[in-house]
Amino acid sequence: MSSKIPKIFFILFLIIILPVNSLEVSDKDRLKDLGYSWSSFYKDNYRGKKTKWISLDEHLKLKPKFLALVEQDLKVNNKQENYKYIYNSKHNFFKMEIIGEKKRITPILVNPLSKRYLGPTTIDDKNIDLSQFIEKVLDHCKFSKGVSVTNQEGKKLNFRSEEECKIKYINFDEFKELTYENFEKDSNLSKYNPSIKQSEQKKIVQKIDKKKDQNNSKIKPKEIKTKKIKSFNSSIAINWFRNDDLLVGDLNYDSKKNSGVIEFNTSKNGKCMGTFNFIEKKGTWSFSCNKNNTTAFGEIYIKNDIVEGSGFDKKRNKIKFVSKNINE
Repeated sequence: MSSKIPKIFFILFLIIILPVNSLEVSDKDRLKDLGYSWSSFYKDNYRGKKTKWISLDEHLKLKPKFLALVEQDLKVNNKQENYKYIYNSKHNFFKMEIIGEKKRITPILVNPLSKRYLGPTTIDDKNIDLSQFIEKVLDHCKFSKGVSVTNQEGKKLNFRSEEECKIKYINFDEFKELTYENFEKDSNLSKYNPSIKQSEQKKIVQKIDKKKDQNNSKIKPKEIKTKKIKSFNSSIAINWFRNDDLLVGDLNYDSKKNSGVIEFNTSKNGKCMGTFNFIEKKGTWSFSCNKNNTTAFGEIYIKNDIVEGSGFDKKRNKIKFVSKNINE
């Protein structure tokens, strides 16, 4: 009898500490029943490129940790719709890349039927937690605009009168009123999905297990501590190609929320504000300005206590910024 008890506890222990399983292609019908679209695209500037529509099968073949179903009321070709987007934790939807090559009829003439799509880059999502994923999704949906979007038949889709984005589902869990504005005010996920509270015990056990692994590894405690980013306030110098050669702004980072605010003023685009977040010392940023419907997004990282960022605005103009030493 005594020999059976440890085995039972061992099995229960494994069930608790194992991470949430990645989604599989076999989950397709269940997701479809919840309202996930058979295919979707990411909002971006597709001028000169074809829109990459990603099927639900393609999403699931990547075995993502998270899929989000996002709804937005808007007008498509002057018709009011409740539009649905799918966001994948294995995609860096802030960094799009050209898929396919230009097919040339001659060394000079390009074949107009050449299929060059703009699609998201693929990333490893093992270190992305639920809150970080939600923040990235809401940032992208709010600050990105669909420009020169075409459907799968090649017909142009004009998006107008876009209202706030709402996350309706993440995987199979339903969320209520999970919008950018609400999440900025209160990032406690139990407010949008009460069942989140039930998973807190799992998180605690996972943290304990992670600490055990760290103690057993050859990594020194000092090296582990350096990975944690402290709250900081720093000024930044910004170079925005074809807009303003040199701008000055501010970065304010809150380590408890793992999110920060970027803010600066321009002569052409007015006041610009946005957010950024980190996974260890790398992350993403995005902002919008109150003139000319200007938006931008990109990547951010910390090196030698200096924050650096790079990305593009919606017209694909390059943006770079660098901070002072954040520990001074």
